[in-house]
Amino acid sequence: MSKKIALLVSYLGCGYFGFQLQKEKMTVERVLLNVLSEAKLLNENQRLEFASRTDTGVHALCQVVSFLPRKSFEPSDIDNLNSLLPDNIKIWGYSYVDKSFNPRYDALYRHYVFLKPYEGENVLLMNAFAKFFLGQHDFRKFIIRPVPKNTFRRVYQITCNVWRDFLRIDVVGRSFARGMIKSIVSALLISSINKNFIYKFRYLASPISRTIFPIPKKKYGTGLILFDVCYPSDVSFIKIENIRNYMFRKIVEYISGYIEGC
Repeated sequence: MSKKIALLVSYLGCGYFGFQLQKEKMTVERVLLNVLSEAKLLNENQRLEFASRTDTGVHALCQVVSFLPRKSFEPSDIDNLNSLLPDNIKIWGYSYVDKSFNPRYDALYRHYVFLKPYEGENVLLMNAFAKFFLGQHDFRKFIIRPVPKNTFRRVYQITCNVWRDFLRIDVVGRSFARGMIKSIVSALLISSINKNFIYKFRYLASPISRTIFPIPKKKYGTGLILFDVCYPSDVSFIKIENIRNYMFRKIVEYISGYIEGC
């Protein structure tokens, strides 16, 4: 085949040990590989390229995966694949892309959304505090070990709002290191209840500070969503919006506690 196929995939992260393939653990990539092989679209031992390695408990509305199919990919393959996939993983778009396309390295930015039930957090204070994260900074104090060699990241936008009955935090950036977004969210939540935290934040987050950044032990993965991944204009997807909307409702219902499992 002269073209790769790129797929838009949505999933609930509960019940999976993240996206990336792990030995003897159930991950989203493992499920996709099994289904694509069953549909005769992948060769044996073939792997997927993907936009983001979401951690355990993190959901995705718009994960992007790509591969070189072993046979011609037809639009009807989407229905076939979705019939084989469990209800907590669905494909809702596709694109024929060049062989050189890589969903990780060709992405212009990644957009994450964090949702939690709104409990009176001061969003004005949170938005003011969020400005500290914008631009390019050394985020080593916000990254889970093992820390990569390059700890500099560029954050384009952070907004905090009340959406329906939720506190919604949108974080947009070129790329993110492991645990970075959860740490940013935790810092924002601290800022909403502790005004003094803002004044000492610059020192605490500075690479020269020996103080470990005080991130709460509570895990916020169940409310974190890979919401969108943006590519140059020459990468165009054919989308099935009703599947996307269905999956977004399921993710929101899970975060709300309306559904317990996946």
